[in-house]
This record gives sequence, C-alpha cells and structure tokens, in this order.
Amino acid sequence: MKNKRGFEFGFAWIFAIFIGAIVIFLAVYASTSIIGIKRYEEEAATGAKIGSLLNPISTNLEQAKLTTIYVQDETIIFNECESDSMFGEQLLSTSVRTSIGQPWSKYPGPKSTFRDRYLFSNKTIHGKKEFYILSLPFEFPFKISDVVIMWSDTVKYCFINPTSDFKREIERLKLTNVEIKGNINDCSLESKKVYFGGHAPSNYDIAINNEEVIYKLDSGDISVKYVHSSDNNNKFPLLYAAIFSDPETYECQVKRLMGRAKALVTLYEEKFDYLKGSCLPGATSLALENYKRRASNYDDSNDLLNIATLAQEIEDYNDPLKCRLF
Repeated sequence: MKNKRGFEFGFAWIFAIFIGAIVIFLAVYASTSIIGIKRYEEEAATGAKIGSLLNPISTNLEQAKLTTIYVQDETIIFNECESDSMFGEQLLSTSVRTSIGQPWSKYPGPKSTFRDRYLFSNKTIHGKKEFYILSLPFEFPFKISDVVIMWSDTVKYCFINPTSDFKREIERLKLTNVEIKGNINDCSLESKKVYFGGHAPSNYDIAINNEEVIYKLDSGDISVKYVHSSDNNNKFPLLYAAIFSDPETYECQVKRLMGRAKALVTLYEEKFDYLKGSCLPGATSLALENYKRRASNYDDSNDLLNIATLAQEIEDYNDPLKCRLF
C-alpha cells in the first residue's frame, strides 16, 4: 500500500507539473503575441502617419517647405525605392523602440506604397524624437513633382564653403541640424561634413564640385550628378536630394522622376498639337520629341546634363509666348 500510495503521489505531482508547464507556456505565448500585435499596430500607425504627412507636403507646392515630424518613441524609417516600372514605387516602413517587450522588433511594420511620391534619404533613418522633411518643387522645365528630403535628429550636417546663392537658401530655410562653416576643422566632430569646391580635404564625407556629388564610402568613392531646377526661386532640389541621400536611393528616385517627366512631356506634345499654328514655333515640337527620347532612354544621373540642355531649349521657346505651353 505504501508503494502504491507513493506511486500515486508521485504521479499526481508529475501531472501537476506538466499541466503547470503548459499553463505557463500558454501565458507566455499569449503575452508575447499581444506584445507583437501591439508593436505591429504601433509601427503601422507610425508608417501611416508619415505617409499621410507626405501628401499635404507635396500637394500644389510652389515654395520650399520645412516640416518636423514628432514621434513618441525611438523610430527607424526604412525607405525603399523601386524603379523597374515606368513610375516605380516608393515603399515606407518603420520599426519602433518601445518599453514593451524587446527593444526593437525583429521585422519592420507593414509597408506603405506610393507611386507619386519621391522621398530622398538614406535607406534607414534613425530618429529619437524628430524627423525633418524638406519639400521643394522640381521644374525641368515644367513642374515634374515635389522632391521630398528627410533626415533626423540623430545626424548633424556641416556645410563647408557653400556657394553664395546656396548659402542664402540654406539660411532662409533655417534647416535643423545643419551648420555652415568656412573651415572643415570648425565643424562639430560628429557632423557629416559636406565640402563645396575642388580639392576637398581628406576628412570630408561628401564633396560638391560643379554638378557632381562625391560620396566618400568605406568601399570607395561614388559620384552622382545633379542639375538645377528651372525655378529660379528653388534652384537646388536635386542638390539637397543628393546630400541627404545615399547614392543608390538618389539614383533610383531621379530615375523615377525622369519616368514621370516622360509621361508629362507626352501630354505637352498633345497640347502643342492643339496650339500649333496659333502662337507656338514649330521648333518646340522637335525639342519636346528629343526631350521625350532622352527621358525614355534615361539610365543614371550622368544623363541629366543632356536632358537639361533640352529642358532649357523648351523653356526658351515657351517663355516669350502669350499662349504658353506650361
């Protein structure tokens, strides 16, 4: 009897431990799932907030605009650019660091997709409390779209000897976390150093020379090209875009802009056919055709300068006319 009761007693304990382990496992699993769902919802809400803020920023914008996005928790924004199709895609997602669960989620939240937004930044933008968005209209020579540039409160930029007109624009916009210095040694140690002019010192991060932007990377120097906007009040959207982006994102977004330019010039060709004979010179048609061909064959930013010549030609035909094409 003792052995039997001892056996029964041991079995009861084992059974209780087994059931207890299952209960604990289910409780941990449930709490982990709730934390995951909560985090996913927060990341989705943050991504949607950023996406919604991009809409009014880039709607009917005629002047440069600086906006600050405030976040409650430390956040990483993932900026993905796809240029395979004609207009390409802009994909945004976020990862939020909260007091709930692990410091960072293993995977970012859901992606928000945009086909008519052009966000220039690094692929990942890490912000503690603030993200800064600069939006500028890009005309080439007609309005193509708004160039939207993003950086955060975790990165400072030091511009060394910018050109006088670019310096005036920086001062007018009062860009956050951007300082202007005459000597690279006067820059904050932690700042990203952007040097203007030839013969850049060895400790630069980005160098600007004529229409070329050079990135100093661990893997070696990479350069991209930029052109001025036809809008004399906002000449530098692509220069800002190149400075605040990694080269791959910059090239992808500019290619998307040229896809949009191709679609727009087709519309202007149709408008020209309607107006021709009344006030538009016949040479405008050839300039539009050449512009469209160049935009269709666009490969990378090295092609921008050739298209810029045609853009200036179209603008010269358009400006003096009473019945303007655009």
